[in-house]
Amino acid sequence: MFQNLASRLSGVFDKLRHRGVLSEDDVNATLREIRQALLEADVALPAVKQFVEQIREKAVGQDVVRSITPGQMVVKIVHDHLVDFLGREVVELNLATQPPAVLFMVGLQGSGKTTTLYTMLDILNTPEVNISTTEDPIEYQMPRINQTQVKAEIGLTFANGLRT
Repeated sequence: MFQNLASRLSGVFDKLRHRGVLSEDDVNATLREIRQALLEADVALPAVKQFVEQIREKAVGQDVVRSITPGQMVVKIVHDHLVDFLGREVVELNLATQPPAVLFMVGLQGSGKTTTLYTMLDILNTPEVNISTTEDPIEYQMPRINQTQVKAEIGLTFANGLRT
């Protein structure tokens, strides 16, 4: 999702490069791209609307620091809002919910998803905990864990894997 978003934004940022202040039109063009990328990544429409509107409030009329471009300023605003949206605090993982507890691992390529996932699975992998994963690809076989490989050609997607 983030690679797609970054790719879409690069063209918009090029258009912003020579501006000194972010106009409402500049922000609207950028937010259209963000909205479309988030919706294509299956983010819920209410969350997308709220996210985009809060960025709009922060970005319109924002002075651009001399050493950075308006495009870089928009990236900073989006980054700061993502941090606020996802949370600045470390929150302890609570698996004491009505089973099943569902966890999603998402992030940029090379950001440590696989390392984090398998470290977390190793910590949680005790005889009294039943763990099932839906992965693409399965990188490490782990004992006592039901690992399912996504296989879209037979209809086994992440969404279907979570429903089973």
